Amino acid sequence: MADYNAIIRQLPCVETLGSLTVICSDKTGTLTKNEMTVVAVQSAAMLYKVTGVGYEPKGHVTRNGAELAVDESAAIQALLEGAVLCNDSSLNHDVANGRETWTPNGAPTEVALITAGLKAGLKVDQLKKVKPRIGAVPFESEHKFMATVHQFSSPDGGPGKQILYVKGAPDRLMPMCAGQLRSDSLNDVINSSVSDLAPLDLEYWKKAQEELSSQGLRVLAVCRGELLPGEDPTGLSPTALLKRQPALALVALIAILDPPRDEAIEAVKVAHDAGITVKMITGDHALTGLAIGKMLGIAGNGSVISGPEIDAMGDVQLRGVVNDCNVFARASPENKLRIVRALQTGPEYQGAMDGDDPDDDGPPPSKQPDSHTPSSSAANGTNGISSGSVEVTIDIEDKDDTEDDRPGRQVVAMTGDGVNDAPALKAADIGVAMGITGTDVSKEAAKMVLADDNFATIVAAVKEGRRVWDNLRKILLFNLPVNFAQGTSIFWAYVIGFQAPLTAIQVLYVNMVTAITMGMMLAAEPAEPDIMQRPPRRPGKRLLGKLIMWRCLFVSILIVILVLGCYEWGNATGLNINHRRAEAFNVLVFCEIGYSLTTRFIKRTTLHPRVFRGNRLVFVSIGITAALQVALTYIPGLNWFFSMPEGMLGVQWARVIVSMIIVFLVVELEKALVDPVLMPIVGPVLDFISDHSPRWLKNPKALVSKRARKRQEGP
Repeated sequence: MADYNAIIRQLPCVETLGSLTVICSDKTGTLTKNEMTVVAVQSAAMLYKVTGVGYEPKGHVTRNGAELAVDESAAIQALLEGAVLCNDSSLNHDVANGRETWTPNGAPTEVALITAGLKAGLKVDQLKKVKPRIGAVPFESEHKFMATVHQFSSPDGGPGKQILYVKGAPDRLMPMCAGQLRSDSLNDVINSSVSDLAPLDLEYWKKAQEELSSQGLRVLAVCRGELLPGEDPTGLSPTALLKRQPALALVALIAILDPPRDEAIEAVKVAHDAGITVKMITGDHALTGLAIGKMLGIAGNGSVISGPEIDAMGDVQLRGVVNDCNVFARASPENKLRIVRALQTGPEYQGAMDGDDPDDDGPPPSKQPDSHTPSSSAANGTNGISSGSVEVTIDIEDKDDTEDDRPGRQVVAMTGDGVNDAPALKAADIGVAMGITGTDVSKEAAKMVLADDNFATIVAAVKEGRRVWDNLRKILLFNLPVNFAQGTSIFWAYVIGFQAPLTAIQVLYVNMVTAITMGMMLAAEPAEPDIMQRPPRRPGKRLLGKLIMWRCLFVSILIVILVLGCYEWGNATGLNINHRRAEAFNVLVFCEIGYSLTTRFIKRTTLHPRVFRGNRLVFVSIGITAALQVALTYIPGLNWFFSMPEGMLGVQWARVIVSMIIVFLVVELEKALVDPVLMPIVGPVLDFISDHSPRWLKNPKALVSKRARKRQEGP
C-alpha cells in the first residue's frame, strides 16, 4: 500500500477496502490540483481578467482584453489591497544561479491572492509595513471568513483610521455589507467611507457570483470597513463581527481557478466501473461544486445539497436523499458526519455485489420492504440546485450494535484534513486523512493516510485491497486441499490396507517447504485484469466459503487418488517400498505444483498466455521446489534421510509428470463447470450442512446479519 502512497494505520481496513461502495471526498487538493490561480476580479463596475498560471507572478490584469492604463492600474491595486493584507500566507522569491524561484508558503488560496497582487503591481512587503496589522480574526470553516485590522496613517503622518478587511464566502459576507464602492476610480476606491457608499446591489453581486461559479471557479468576496469607536482591534471574534450592524463595503469578487486533477478524472471512471459511487463534499458555492462535479463526471442527476439545507433536514429525511445527490456544497464538518451516518444507515446498495454469485460466500442480498423506499421531490428550479424540500416515507430503526453488519449496507470512505473532520473520519468505515495538509488529529482518527493527498490514491488502494483479498483466498484454495491430501493419503492407505505411502519426515517437509514456496508465490500475485470491473464485495462475505470448501474436497480427493494409485502401481510392477514411497512423495509435491499454477486465477482459465506474465516469483518458486525434489531423491545421504535411498526410475518420473498434468487439466475443467453445473448441485448440500451445524461452528457475523434481516422483515 505504501508504494501507492496509501499508509495503512489499521490493518483490518485493507479488507474493508474491497467492500467500499461510496467515497466521500473533499474537493480542494484531493479531486483538484490545489494549484490556485486568480483568473478574474469582479468590481462594482466591470470584470477584470488576470493572465498567467501558477504562483509565479508573470501575467497582467486586463480589461476587455487590453492592458490597463496607469490610473486604472492604481485602482485595481487598491481593490486588491484587502486580499493581500487580509492574508496569513507568503510567496518567497529566491534567485539562485541566475534562476528565479517562487515558493508558496501557506494556504494555496491565499498565495494565489498574493500572486494576483504582484501581477497588478503591488509591492506586498512594502504595503504590509506601511499598513501594519493590529488585529485579526482567523478563518474558521464554521464561519467561512477571515478578518484583519490595519493601522492607516493620516496625511500629516500621525495615526489615522483603523481599517477592517474581511475576505471569505460571498454569501456569508453580503449580509455584513452596508453598500458597495460607487465606481472603480482611484478616489472612490481609496477614500470612500460608509457615508459615501452606493447602495448594495445584491442581485448584481449574486448574478456575478453565479456566473463565475458556474465556470467551476472558486469565488471569494473582499470587503472593507472602519473600526467603530470603542472597538478593540485585538478583541474581535467571529461572533462579534456577525453581531455588528452591517457596515462593510463590498469591494470585489475574486474568482480563483483550481482545475480537477487529470488522474482524478480517470480514477473516478475506474471507481464507477468498480461499482463505487463518488460524492464530493466542498465548502465552495453550489454552482462551483456542480461545475467541478461535471468536469470529474460525478455530478449525477445535477442536484446539489448545501450545508444549510442539511442542517434543516432531520436524520430520516437526510437518509432519503443522500444516495441520490453526489455534490454537497457549503458543507461543514458536522454535515460530513451526518452524511456518513445517513449513508451507513440509509437504503442499501443497489445492484449486484460480489457474494451474490452461485458460490456465494456471505449473507444473501437483503431487500428493504417497499415501505422503506424513499421518494423525494425535485429541485426547486433555480439553477438546478436541490432545495432540500423532500417528501420522505422511509422509516429506519435507530442504529444499534448490529447495524454495521446489515448485509448490503453502504460502506463509506470519508476524507478530511482538519481537526473538526475527526468525528466524520472516525465514524466512516474508512477514514482517509491527508498526509500533506492534514492535521495530526485527523491522522490519528483516520484508518488510512494519503501521502500525496490525491484522490487517485484512494482508488489505487481499493484495487490493492481487492488484490489482497483475492490472494488470501488463493492461498486458502491452495493450502487447504494439499494439507488435507497429505493427511488423508496416509489415512486411506491404512483403511485400504497399504503400508504408509509417506513417512513423517516427508509430510513435515511438504508442510514446511511447499507451503512456503507456493504460498509466497500466490501472495505475490498481481491483481487480476477484471478486478476493478467487479462490484464491491458484500459485507460479511467469508474467506472460507462454498467455493473453497468444494475445491478443498474435490482437489484433495483427486490428489489422494493419484498418490495412492501411483503407489499401488509401483507395487503391482514389483517395485520395493523405497521406490514406491519416493514416487508417492514426488507425485504429491508435483501435483501441488500443477495445482498452484491453476490457483493463480480463481475462476479464469490458466490456459492462456497471461500465465507467463505478471509474477516472476511463480517460476522461481516452481524451479526451487522442483530442484529440491530432484536433490532429495538422488543426493546420497539426503535421500536416505527422506526414505528414498534408491531414487526413482524413469517410468516413475513419467507417472509423476502425468499426475501433475492431470491435476492441472482437471481443475481447469472444474473452473469451467463450477458455476453452471457444479455449484447448483453442491451448493444446497453445503447449505444443508451449514444449517445443521452446531451454533459454535457458524460465522458470528452471519448470525448477526440473519437477525438484522429478520428485524427488517418484521414478524
